[in-house]
Amino acid sequence: MSALKGALEHAKRHVEYPTSKKALVEACNNFSDIPREDKEWFEKNLPERAYSEPVEVFKALLDKVRRVSPKPNPCLQPDVVS
Repeated sequence: MSALKGALEHAKRHVEYPTSKKALVEACNNFSDIPREDKEWFEKNLPERAYSEPVEVFKALLDKVRRVSPKPNPCLQPDVVS
């Protein structure tokens, strides 16, 4: 999750909005404190679209993470009676 955290911190503090995926990726690539692997993860997982505020970037990446590794919530599972 370090990729998500680092990229979001920069997206929140160092990017002017509205912005695009291209501008976010370019900004992320300019930050020396983010490892190359994290930059690649960010570029691969951020959906291509316009973003009007940092929370939209967060939600887009969170949705991507949720889709990649869904974990069933036992509280939402129906009771099965045999």
